[in-house]
Amino acid sequence: IKNVRILQEWALCLVSNGFLECIESADGAPERYVLPLETAVCFRKDENIFSGEWPFLKSLQTLQNLQPVIIDKYTTGAGLHWGDLPQALHNGVTENYAPVYEHLLPNWIRLHDIAHCKLETGGLVLDIGCGAGKSTCVLAREYPESKIVGVDYHEASIQKAIKRADHENRKNVSFMVANSESSEWYGSGEVDVVTFFDAFHDMENPGGAAKQAYAALKEGGVVILVEPLSSEADNIADKCSLPVTGYLSAASSHLCTLTALGVDGTGLGLGASCATTRYRQLFKDAGFKSLNVLSMDGLCGPTENGFRVMVVVK
Repeated sequence: IKNVRILQEWALCLVSNGFLECIESADGAPERYVLPLETAVCFRKDENIFSGEWPFLKSLQTLQNLQPVIIDKYTTGAGLHWGDLPQALHNGVTENYAPVYEHLLPNWIRLHDIAHCKLETGGLVLDIGCGAGKSTCVLAREYPESKIVGVDYHEASIQKAIKRADHENRKNVSFMVANSESSEWYGSGEVDVVTFFDAFHDMENPGGAAKQAYAALKEGGVVILVEPLSSEADNIADKCSLPVTGYLSAASSHLCTLTALGVDGTGLGLGASCATTRYRQLFKDAGFKSLNVLSMDGLCGPTENGFRVMVVVK
């Protein structure tokens, strides 16, 4: 490179936005620029938990074509259906979460001894908001004695999930199309564990989903609720104290919150930065006894992986 001046300006942009770190020398030598670990992992090709970030970020480019639609939704107060979004974005979201579920999901379940032991010996699980079925198939692999049922309101995603399960030869998996307002997901009082993996905040009627979970579970059954990291209290200061909030709220303002508002704009619209206290109230209103945030010490701490694991007991 013959003229580094333009690179210096570009590097300044990346440093000011937190993507690079600048190491300046006291003896007047040229400054050095370093890619921090939390940025570098997004560009790695190996199967680490963040390896899906880059495909996801690339898929967000398709939102440019939706700009007139998004502006209209902001203007009218309406929301979006997941099926209205480009297929490339669907694929990007699937690729984003596939390594996360592959590496972290088994540990999330093991955080709750009762749920883990029950599924090892053979239980019934509803995986709500399963999308293309990666989380459902990981559960089926980890707990071959249990029956795992994936549920999603988007029929095209369920078809992908069925193909995934067939390809992986998961015999203890089935799928169904249903939304959070369905009168019955799977019997009544028959289910041991209900899981929501990064899906609850996207739902138009999360309160209805909590009530359906309560109806489906046996007495003493549990909900494993995994959501993006946010604060306990529902206020701006506490949310902004977390490093992931900028990223999450940027994606949520174009995706999560719009789908959570629903096509007519009457949904609750929780969004990706929803505070824990709001989840606690929704599940309390549904009849559950308690909601607790589990410690991930010894695994990968919440501030490192960007998630909270919550358990709700019937």
